[in-house]
Amino acid sequence: MEIRRARPSDADPLAALLARFFAEEDFAASAAEIRARADVFLAEAANAAFLAVKDGTPVGAATVTTGFGFETGRRA
Repeated sequence: MEIRRARPSDADPLAALLARFFAEEDFAASAAEIRARADVFLAEAANAAFLAVKDGTPVGAATVTTGFGFETGRRA
């Protein structure tokens, strides 16, 4: 298994993994909202996302940020 930093081209698999987690945990954000926020998140240098990739398929994700939540978007 490889752990690597997510790139802008990883927005779809990152959003899919996060949407699955948020649905399991009953967060209010929809899959469409999470996907729309993925591009913004990955474009900002203050944020970082990492993917666990097994046999070429993303199987896990982690995010690090000080002011952006996939469930809420950017915070003031």
